[in-house]
Amino acid sequence: MHLGMSKSKNSTSLYVLKSTYHNGFHSTKIVEKLGTVEELSRKLNGQDPIVWAKEHIKELNALEKEEKREVMAKYSPVRQIEKGQQRTFNGGYLFLQKCYVELGLPQLMESIRRRYHLDYSLDAVFSRLVYARLLHLSDEDYYRESQLLIEQPNFTSEKIAASLEIIAREADNIRTHLYRNTRRLFGPGQDRLFYTSSICLYESSHMEGVYQKVIPMELYYDSNSIPIGYTINPTHEAEPRTTAAEKDIRRSFDGVPAISIGDAGYTSGASPTFRDWSSLNKYMTIVPYAKFNDAEKQQASDPARWHCTDQEGTFNLEELRTGSEAGHLSRCYYKDLCNDSQRTILVYSIYQMEQILAQRAFNTSHGSLMKIRENSSDELIGGITAIVTNILDVDAPELISLYNMRTDDLERCRILSMEADEINEDLTLDESIRAHFIICFSANVVFASLMHKMNSRGEGRDVAQQLRDMQFMKIQSEGYVPLYTRSDLTDRLHEAIGFRTDYEIISTRQMNRLVRNKL
Repeated sequence: MHLGMSKSKNSTSLYVLKSTYHNGFHSTKIVEKLGTVEELSRKLNGQDPIVWAKEHIKELNALEKEEKREVMAKYSPVRQIEKGQQRTFNGGYLFLQKCYVELGLPQLMESIRRRYHLDYSLDAVFSRLVYARLLHLSDEDYYRESQLLIEQPNFTSEKIAASLEIIAREADNIRTHLYRNTRRLFGPGQDRLFYTSSICLYESSHMEGVYQKVIPMELYYDSNSIPIGYTINPTHEAEPRTTAAEKDIRRSFDGVPAISIGDAGYTSGASPTFRDWSSLNKYMTIVPYAKFNDAEKQQASDPARWHCTDQEGTFNLEELRTGSEAGHLSRCYYKDLCNDSQRTILVYSIYQMEQILAQRAFNTSHGSLMKIRENSSDELIGGITAIVTNILDVDAPELISLYNMRTDDLERCRILSMEADEINEDLTLDESIRAHFIICFSANVVFASLMHKMNSRGEGRDVAQQLRDMQFMKIQSEGYVPLYTRSDLTDRLHEAIGFRTDYEIISTRQMNRLVRNKL
């Protein structure tokens, strides 16, 4: 690369130029417009713009040379690794980071930091809380989670505890900010409103003891499948107040067809705002196997003639007992039982089955679990639920995708709250709950933004697992070696976000640019 100058009657403009050779022709392209000599003189406080430009180009050439340099790392079979040295790091969060930045959360956190006169980066803390909800790399505290990422924390666990109180106070502000920015990034999404209700078990330890609360919760999505608000009722008020989120949504979606999604036999006590909405005329009810009628049980117990959400043809569930199925967490098999006014979609989810088996493994002995696995009929039934709906004009895979997204978003809210090593004694239970749910909601918005960028609604579980698997080994003084398997999914992730981490090695300088959002 070299310096280029373009002189006009009134000014001289400086450029970074690069010589190219393509199809037998030499050419020159502009890599960067540096500005006019006059503009640069003002910005550089008197420094010679030409000298500065040449030094800048020298740094660019050095960077380009370094990024193309082949690395020869030496390892010894007799030299021990350093004790306590962390060698592997998660880099999947970098894809979430791009969406986090585009949602304007760093600027919001900085404005809150200045308002509270904090002496540390609130954005560094809040972003790690969001990534931990989505990646959930360990069962330990937030600070330990942040140490597993490439960018190491520049704060202490005490700062996390202090931040939770502020995050709780600013929950409505954060929710409003996300609502406005998702409108800006993805459009109004006002073709439909999705309204879902459920309950969450929240557990948190404080200085006084351990608390457990069953909290009614409602989530709202636009037609882009982006979360736009939530309501909780931790005190189980008979007539909870209308929140700012509900007012915004009611005003923006007035007259828009709404679809209610809920669990059979359960109505949330979080909010009455949308239950009497005149446009609430479509529903999806999630029904467990125990509540199936005889005809549905007969269809569910028949392993033949199931359809797949991402493959053509029909399938026999008893022939799916292969390890390859575990690599498709978002895949579901279904039977669509439809009549004139209502349809029942039986859904067999391998992901759900694995969750059931994992829970059984936690509660039973190894021998008992093996007996459960050997009983194929029990395993089939355990992995089957039903979607009962009056939505007749939407394909089953799309409804199943919506059901899975709802399940995953609620599951993130239900994960027992991780704690900082140093608990803030001044943090009340109410503040702890408010902080927990705004972190979960923010995480759901960030992840939905990533899925929107990938133009994919049905692969959420596969994408989430891929992000967890994107590990890197650090080569001291050289860079980071990807330890994950490149696939069509990783290619699509990189293309959607606009950078790549799948080179044989990523130099330290390259990785620093990604970490600092200079993508």
